[in-house]
Amino acid sequence: MIAEAAYFRAERRGFQGGCPMEDWLEAEHEISQLYFQPEPSPRGALVFLDAVAKQPTEGSSSLSARLLGISHEAGNSPAEV
Repeated sequence: MIAEAAYFRAERRGFQGGCPMEDWLEAEHEISQLYFQPEPSPRGALVFLDAVAKQPTEGSSSLSARLLGISHEAGNSPAEV
């Protein structure tokens, strides 16, 4: 994969100039970024659940009803939830 990525880097510049070692090292870095990125933080879900917890119940104490209400306010249809 690294060899192919390095080749395509050289190809993009028309095989003019550049350094094969630099192409290789930059391709190696790109590949490692693709495969070794840390897991995404669940922060978005936590913020959403925090908003649900802070919602007034307004006659409905059902968590699913509160989730649907917040989702609807965000512009999502019930089918998207």
